[in-house]
Amino acid sequence: MLTSHDYTYMFWAHGWRGESPDGKRVMCVRTGDYGCAFDTETAGLLNFGPIANTTSASEALIEDNQAIYGLSPATLTWELTVGGNSYIVRRSSTPDRTKENLESLGLPLSLLDDATPGEQTRMIVSGRFVQRFDMEKLCFEDAHGETLPVTGRVEVTALPHYMAVTMEVGQDAGEGIDVSSLTARLQIAGSTVRVSPTQVAEVQQDDATSETSIAVPAAVITKEQSLRLSFFVVPERRAPDFSPVSAVSVTGEGLGPYTDRLTSRYDAERGLHWLSLPGLSGAWDMENNRDMMERVKLTIANASDRPARVPLVFSKDGEFVGVTGLTPILRDLDGQPLGIPVQVSKNWHTTPGKTFLYQGPWFQGYTVLEVAAGSTFECELTIAYALWGGVPAASHAQLCLIGYGGNQLWDEAAIGSFGETITYDPDVCLGRSIIDDVRPLMVSAMGGGKWSWTNNVGGGDFLVYFNERHEKQYLTRMKAFYEHYGPNLTNVHYAGVSADGKIEAHLKVSTPRCDDINRAYHRFRYDVKEPVEFSRLAFYQLGSDGYNNHQFNKMAWGDKGGLQREWEPGRGGLTYEVTGLPCEGEQTWFSLHDSIPGLTHTDGAREASGAWANRGMVIRSWSARLGGKDVPYPHASVFLTEDNIGSANVEISAPPGVTQLLPGDYVECEVELLILPMSASDYYGPNERLRASLDRAPNSWESVHRQAVGNDLQVTASTGEVLHLCPVIVRADDSNVVEFEIQGGISYVPVTVTGLSTCRNICLFEHRDGGWRKIDQSVQGNDFWQTEYDPEACTWTRIYNVDLGQGDGIQAFRVSREA
Repeated sequence: MLTSHDYTYMFWAHGWRGESPDGKRVMCVRTGDYGCAFDTETAGLLNFGPIANTTSASEALIEDNQAIYGLSPATLTWELTVGGNSYIVRRSSTPDRTKENLESLGLPLSLLDDATPGEQTRMIVSGRFVQRFDMEKLCFEDAHGETLPVTGRVEVTALPHYMAVTMEVGQDAGEGIDVSSLTARLQIAGSTVRVSPTQVAEVQQDDATSETSIAVPAAVITKEQSLRLSFFVVPERRAPDFSPVSAVSVTGEGLGPYTDRLTSRYDAERGLHWLSLPGLSGAWDMENNRDMMERVKLTIANASDRPARVPLVFSKDGEFVGVTGLTPILRDLDGQPLGIPVQVSKNWHTTPGKTFLYQGPWFQGYTVLEVAAGSTFECELTIAYALWGGVPAASHAQLCLIGYGGNQLWDEAAIGSFGETITYDPDVCLGRSIIDDVRPLMVSAMGGGKWSWTNNVGGGDFLVYFNERHEKQYLTRMKAFYEHYGPNLTNVHYAGVSADGKIEAHLKVSTPRCDDINRAYHRFRYDVKEPVEFSRLAFYQLGSDGYNNHQFNKMAWGDKGGLQREWEPGRGGLTYEVTGLPCEGEQTWFSLHDSIPGLTHTDGAREASGAWANRGMVIRSWSARLGGKDVPYPHASVFLTEDNIGSANVEISAPPGVTQLLPGDYVECEVELLILPMSASDYYGPNERLRASLDRAPNSWESVHRQAVGNDLQVTASTGEVLHLCPVIVRADDSNVVEFEIQGGISYVPVTVTGLSTCRNICLFEHRDGGWRKIDQSVQGNDFWQTEYDPEACTWTRIYNVDLGQGDGIQAFRVSREA
């Protein structure tokens, strides 16, 4: 069973661009059991220790660095002995970025700035259960500064209950190096160090200094032959239950579309069971079979006399159909989702003419299961791709950038499995914005055709804060918590603090299963901790300073009542065209329409092939205190951007007269981001109501107004409690019953039901023709809802998507156990 300790975070302690006060670049790992900090230039430890206080994932998300730096000091040094001489890792050699490299990727040249780090530390996988990163190009030097002609790479794999560390020393060219030994020396309090069973190593423990020394014996390092040293670090309270030698077997049996028997591989260096899944390129025609699900029966046998925590990896290597939008789900053998997440990490990036370790394409799904002593556990791995219950599924995944460049945290959300829908760069590691690539749903693809990648009309941003000296204060110490991966509704949190430490930020991004347009729910809260003097401030941007390299002819704004103003915005100039626009009406919206197809990059204009799209946003809720005063409604501004081409954006901004922020100030806001087809002929999806609206008013602000009004939901509950309106969240009563009515809705809307004491036999009903009728959207059985387990509350959550566009007026629903 999932516990409140089963989570991991990985983050730069002082931000991707920042160094610690003593000049170190520090990568941190925080789990429910322990924390640690690495000096990434030397692959050395600064802190390591068990977490003393029980802290939930939501609490750990917003912790400051003291949670890590307050742990016991630790050391980890790496030594090679060659010809009687000692060589120690004292630094790394990081190749500089080049202008040519950045221009080829369409990235800003600002990344050449000295304050921007290189790509020596790479994030491989990141998510709910597992963090993997490595530190490359480590240099071994003797006491006189002479460098040995080898390079080291340290890889860290962190799970909630242990950490695995591997040093690999190799040589790119030259004659072989005859090494007497490779040694790791650790001083770590409150933990147990165990050597990987794949190693023949000498282990020494110095009780006086608490130093553990691990050495692997002599070898010759050549271009073809590297030297490895691996070990585990386990918090003492977990040590009795941890063994690097697995007594567990994992097998799989394909249930569809293949029937192969699958055997796992135990990775003794990382303590992981890998189950390799076949590719589907030859077995799946997505265009004609979008309902396909991949299904594997899993059997996990624990032969030991104690319970086993089994870390599993479901993997695919090589290109396969549907990688952009897959969602793995664990279900029982009756098809009931178990509520145990599967972390999704993947990569499809390559660089022509170059090969990088861990470049794409690959997919890895991570989870942790508990199996009782001397028992066998069976369940089903189900992977949803294009559709879930006949409707395009929602997914959110960490997307590895190795093979592209940047190599830091990057996330990708998709609706369906037809290409990216929206991407997020929490640390702005590619120098543009937090909201990056954004693409319309089910319009003609780039190059023509259907069910493939559409044109990119990104981006946007969250807090944009320049101090009084006009120095941009990026969000730092950014952690990502993957609460829900899909397939009905995703929910991912990003939290951090401005570089000067004055504004804390908590961002939530969600994507729903739907059949009409690309929409995302963006919720954010900023809390001011110290007085803030600013030269420029925006709480949210549609079209960001660094990602707005396309144009449109018309801009409009209004509210629930209709249009307030439509005009032709200016293009470029890095100045404000509109400031302090009061948005007093309900459901204020903005539309950027009559878009001009095509992009402009550093290498020139790129004409669009396939459909383009319009953009819009609706401010669904607002609460704020700014300058020490309550601000009852939002304000907006229009800034004229210069991202290789002159354009304009819309910002949610501070009201006129607010020139500084005070401690206790805050902003809490919810925005619905909308990416809209320009015409009915562009859209080939199944939603006829959307098609009719586009036919009536093509390429117009009316598309955004329709969304603002139509999905302004009014929700009341006769049993249970309404917690949130958009998306809808209701809480069941003690009998696992909630009855509620929804007024409004023009398409599929996510409905989240929390507080359930069970996940079995829960059903969704709608009131029709005088009675309650069970809603069944299934195509292949039990394939239209999402189940989540909340380990903090020890309750279950069910998530459905109900098609509110089918009815008129008020629609009534009930969620309860089936009679």
